[in-house]
This record gives sequence, structure tokens and C-alpha cells, in this order.
Amino acid sequence: MNNLELLTNREVYKPNKVMAIDLDDTVLDLNGSLIEFHNLKYGTSLKYEDIDSFDLAKIWGCTHEESIRRIEEFLNSNKELKLIEGAFDAIFSLRNKYQLYIVTARPDFIEDSTIGNISSYFSEDTFENIFFTNHFYDKSRKKSEICRNINADIFIDDSVNNVLDVYQNVGIKTFLMDRPWNHSIKNLPNEIERVFSWSDILEKSL
Repeated sequence: MNNLELLTNREVYKPNKVMAIDLDDTVLDLNGSLIEFHNLKYGTSLKYEDIDSFDLAKIWGCTHEESIRRIEEFLNSNKELKLIEGAFDAIFSLRNKYQLYIVTARPDFIEDSTIGNISSYFSEDTFENIFFTNHFYDKSRKKSEICRNINADIFIDDSVNNVLDVYQNVGIKTFLMDRPWNHSIKNLPNEIERVFSWSDILEKSL
């Protein structure tokens, strides 16, 4: 029996602890695929390590509005994103100790394709719920608000702004997934721990 079958047939129960997990570049490899798309569509020759800022407008040399349009264009292409290495096995183990929630900055108008991409890897009972914060849009919500509402014990994200928001406003343990766009950030509070892989997260969470 493989892991996917085990997830589907797992005895149903509710762990006491709650973990909130970002989706893009934490569970799914968004920027890896986005770079390929952008290079083909806009004639750039970017590499993963070139994305050294969360501000893609600066990387692409365009306006903020144009960067949002290009991201939407990519997301609307419904390209299936690959899993971050180690994510499946780690989540399979973590769900025995935590109720798992996805908290993504994505807009809710791509909810169907997002759920479809997640469902291609995980059974429907893997995550308790998926929250869309609509970052960059008028109805945007902070991830700290959602973490507080679900009584999260641990939060994982690749955005420094998001982990600081959750740490400062909820006061829970947060993991910053190491990525080129957050390398410039030093001297984080002790409660925000930089992690380098899903095995690293697993070791620090179980």
C-alpha cells in the first residue's frame, strides 16, 4: 500500500494541535514553474536563484500592476505545479499530530484550479480547510487573522512579511522556508526559525 492509499484509508480523528501552511513555494513549486513560463512568454532568461526579491516587478522590470497581470496570466493557465521536495512524506507524517490548514495568498477566483492541483497529490481529507487571503486585492486578509481564528500552534511560510505578521500578532512558533527572496533578511526573532527543507520542519515539529 502506498502513502496516498494510507492517507485515504487513515483512521479519522482530530489531533489537538493545529498547523497553518502556506501553499506556493512551501508545498507547491510556484516560482520554479513561473520562471519557465515567464522566460518563454516574455523572452527573459531568469534562473531560480535570480528571484532574490518578493517584488517580482523589480525582477521583471515592469510596474506592480503589470507584475500582478503576469502572475494572474500564469495562474489562469491552470498549469499543474510540482510538489516541493519532501512535502508529501512530511505532510503525511505531520497530519497524525496536527490538524493541517492551507493558508494561501492566492485570490479566491482561482479556488477551483488551486484545489484541483492540491487534490492531484493529496486526498481530500488531508487538510481541514484551504483559506485564500487575496493578497494584492481589495478584500485581502492577513494570515495572522486566519491563524488566530483557527488557533494555530505553528505557521510555515516563505514570506518574511507573513511570518513577522503572524509572530507579532498571534505569538506562535513560525518557520520561514528558506528561499532566495528571503536571504537578505537577518536577525529574525528567536520564535521565527529559518528551515531549509520539509525534513527540517518534520524534525522540529514532531
